[in-house]
Amino acid sequence: MERPGDRYGYYQVGDTRTYSRYERMDLLHQHPCDWRWVYNDNFFSQYDWTREPTESLDELYKQRAEQLRRDYDYLVLYYSGGYDSANLLHAFLDNDIYPDEIAIFYSRYDTVSNQYLELKD
Repeated sequence: MERPGDRYGYYQVGDTRTYSRYERMDLLHQHPCDWRWVYNDNFFSQYDWTREPTESLDELYKQRAEQLRRDYDYLVLYYSGGYDSANLLHAFLDNDIYPDEIAIFYSRYDTVSNQYLELKD
């Protein structure tokens, strides 16, 4: 039976379904058994993953940027500076497609990258 949270993926641990990796670890610690990650398997199994796309990755990025620009009146790119958001930014700008806004958020409580301190100082 599909549940509302299933679309975001879940762990199947024996007969138990959980959305928490921590609960998964607890379940496996208490009762070691086989487990698997389930993420929209019905949808993704319909695609032939052995067939390479004919378009280049840049062309696929361009098509997605065009689709987003066409489908939304106001488009905000949430930019973290990581690979994914940098690729998305280039997909827009390299093809003369412009988001309406680019948002960058840093947490002052970030103790790993210290981006907030670098931005502030």
